[in-house]
Amino acid sequence: MAGEPYPLTRSEWKCQACSAVRLSVLALLVVAACSPPQPPRPDGGTDGGGPMVCDVVLPTECSDAGAALDYSHVKPAFDTHCANCHYGAVGGPWPLKTYNDVVDWAQIVRDSIANCTMPPEDGGTNMTKAEKQQILEWLRCGYPR
Repeated sequence: MAGEPYPLTRSEWKCQACSAVRLSVLALLVVAACSPPQPPRPDGGTDGGGPMVCDVVLPTECSDAGAALDYSHVKPAFDTHCANCHYGAVGGPWPLKTYNDVVDWAQIVRDSIANCTMPPEDGGTNMTKAEKQQILEWLRCGYPR
């Protein structure tokens, strides 16, 4: 009979099932792409959820708090968050193990912290906003020893 539905063969059924799966996957991808972004992490990226937000503020002048800082105040942050990669290995990134190392690379350190590119999110360590701000203050005040 013309126009009558007929039973599907096994291969036709598989083909329709594959098409349904493909459409479902495509729909999920579209929904995921259109989902609203995750809220920013309030602590500058240290709580492990959502996208990182770079909210450090570059000091424009040496504050009283910054003037009171010396290398002993910022050294723990460099030791904890930088020296695990920046230890001076041949072919590796520049060293940040000593006062002189940090001073030699002060402009790059400043720019990397200000842009939140260092330490990298996948570097295995997260520097707090307070640590970043303290280093930036110390650098702005002429990196006193």
